[in-house]
Amino acid sequence: MTDAQPASTEPAPTEPAATDGAMSTEGTVLSEGTATDAEGEFDAMTARVAGIEARPLEERAAAYGGVAEELRAALEGADPEGS
Repeated sequence: MTDAQPASTEPAPTEPAATDGAMSTEGTVLSEGTATDAEGEFDAMTARVAGIEARPLEERAAAYGGVAEELRAALEGADPEGS
């Protein structure tokens, strides 16, 4: 009879990913050294779109118009609120 070790309940360690501009799971640009919250922003936008999809058609059109304006302003570097 062999003395088998019980399986560990801890997750196996993972090797770090390549750092050639790849994003970490925390949304940090690894090779640039600049911390961002891109993943959090993506999750927030995903949740917002899911909420819009649950609305009636007329409300969806207006809500998507607001999202489009905010994205356009962000790309242009402007404040979407206009202040």
